[in-house]
Amino acid sequence: MLFWCILLHMKDGARDEQSSYRLHLWHSMISSYLVIHSFLYPGRYPEYAVIACSLSYFLVDLNHMVFNDLIYRVGGYQKKSARAMEYFHHILSIGATGTAAFNITSVCDMGAMRAAFDTGPMNPLLRFALADVSTPFLMLWRRGGQQSTLWYTIFVILFIMVRIVYHGFYFVPAMYDVCPNERVQYGLIAYQAVQVVSLYVHVSVPVPVPSRICLVFASAFASEYFPLTNPRSHLPPHPTPSHTVPHCRYFVLGKWWDMLSGKAQKDARLKEKEKEKAAAAAAAVAAAVEAEAAAEVVEVEEEEDKKTK
Repeated sequence: MLFWCILLHMKDGARDEQSSYRLHLWHSMISSYLVIHSFLYPGRYPEYAVIACSLSYFLVDLNHMVFNDLIYRVGGYQKKSARAMEYFHHILSIGATGTAAFNITSVCDMGAMRAAFDTGPMNPLLRFALADVSTPFLMLWRRGGQQSTLWYTIFVILFIMVRIVYHGFYFVPAMYDVCPNERVQYGLIAYQAVQVVSLYVHVSVPVPVPSRICLVFASAFASEYFPLTNPRSHLPPHPTPSHTVPHCRYFVLGKWWDMLSGKAQKDARLKEKEKEKAAAAAAAVAAAVEAEAAAEVVEVEEEEDKKTK
């Protein structure tokens, strides 16, 4: 945290626009370095190093935003709508990193995590932190006055590959099952909503509005029809039945709709009722068998009594 504060107050101080660029640039580079090493060389750096790096950064930057907006009243480099989304993003990120640091085993099934992702880091936050690999190029583009086509092109490609394709079509749907906690699932929905909005915002400079809208809708709705299979389909069935369901149910938009429409809750209640009925039927059968066995015992005893007499 001290390191981020020093970065923020270098040169012209924390109120200068360049201080925000500098802070975002350094965090994204350090975070990306640690995350990529956790995939390539597991165990070289402890997983909590990435979590501590990101949690302290988001706390410092959120405090920086509050001071600039409410106390110094100098604002930030974003438009008002983008600034509001930045607040939402930071609060969501602080909640996610805090949960990953202190409470991950109580909200996520780490056995299922190990089965679904048999290589790389086990704490899911590190896979979410891959989203930062595109941020250095965005900051370089902004610090250069938004003139470099090269930096911007690299940023857009990485942004779509990691946040939309990898997270949207693969990782977030898998996490929906690995972490069955309802708050986590709503957080996953919020995360993907932020990515879709960010996609629209970040391509706003060189791309016309109709094309932006088409790109956003394509990235959102393709998840319902994209012909990928469940990432765990080759693995032995997990005790949770949903881990064996075919791919279509695991894409983000379908799960969002199920959850937001209440269908998921209704299905869960129906399944519970079916389990209760099955358990009651099994108990009734067991009781009938016991009664029949008891009746047979009584008959045998009566026959023995008759023979004895």
